[in-house]
Amino acid sequence: AVAQRPSQAAMSFAAQAVRKAAPALSRGLKTSAAKCGAPPGYKYDYLHGPHMYDLSTISNRGLKFGLASFCILASGLAIPIWAVNRSIKQMAG
Repeated sequence: AVAQRPSQAAMSFAAQAVRKAAPALSRGLKTSAAKCGAPPGYKYDYLHGPHMYDLSTISNRGLKFGLASFCILASGLAIPIWAVNRSIKQMAG
């Protein structure tokens, strides 16, 4: 038996059905601006809740974040060096 080619009408119908289903099947990337703070009507359980993550109003922000970054970097370097030196001393007896 020879396979028959689909008719032009059947192909048109199939293409139309795919076009209708395509928006429902396709995924999109939707982004929006970050929402800062709590949802409307939320009551904070502590005094400084509304201003806790308001980083733009921190005084001496550059100094504080610079010092915090330096401390993290220094401890990230110092702890492994200390651990290696300690294990070398323990192996030496």
